[in-house]
Amino acid sequence: MTAITAPGHPPRQRGGAAAHGHGSTTIPERVVTKIAARAAAEVPGVGEVSGGLGRLVGAGAGPARVTVRLSGREAERTATIRLGIAVRYPRPAATTARRVREHVAHTVERLTGIRVGRVDIEVVELLRGDAAGDRAQPR
Repeated sequence: MTAITAPGHPPRQRGGAAAHGHGSTTIPERVVTKIAARAAAEVPGVGEVSGGLGRLVGAGAGPARVTVRLSGREAERTATIRLGIAVRYPRPAATTARRVREHVAHTVERLTGIRVGRVDIEVVELLRGDAAGDRAQPR
């Protein structure tokens, strides 16, 4: 398992002085993986891939597979993320994949401070169902 160790920012007291010494924050790949999976599930048109994906991301729909690789040193880490997703028919697969890519990159960067260098998307399943995702079934 690869983890990121980023410099911590000490709490500030009145007048801007640091209350404590410097520290570090470690964010392992498995945490980044969960954040990426949940972010993908938030995008309209993404559904649950058959096979019990709920165990991976908790309740709700999301991507089939998520792989995260962290590279670099300390605060200069970069994440490469690979996702397999199910798209609900009649959502356009390319547009949905682009939205997932953008949302996952933004969310991972915002929540972890880790730069996302690449998000690769594979559409692994097409689901029947309306745009809201009600009663979607594998096709």
